[in-house]
Amino acid sequence: MWSFGLVWLFFVFASITKIQKFPFNIGWWGFTFPLGVYAASTIQAGAELNSKFFQIIGMILALFVVLLWIIISIGTLRRVISGRLFFAPCLADLRVLEEDKKAGKTV
Repeated sequence: MWSFGLVWLFFVFASITKIQKFPFNIGWWGFTFPLGVYAASTIQAGAELNSKFFQIIGMILALFVVLLWIIISIGTLRRVISGRLFFAPCLADLRVLEEDKKAGKTV
């Protein structure tokens, strides 16, 4: 199962690097839990198997998760302060459409 998680981790990084623009939003918090669980399971595998490889990889993953958590926390705080945290670009025109509908205009 650990190698299956490694394959999915590779797919995640490959797809993120392929995307030209990856703007910050509240969904970034969804990265922290799976990576944290993967890091914890790697550390546990290292302890159970008495394997330095898994222990070192687990610590690297755990440090990466802490770094990711700090980056996402800073991004979240910045957007909370600016009021842009819950902005959804796909819904930006919704208010205009509702106002036009109330005014009797058709799109």
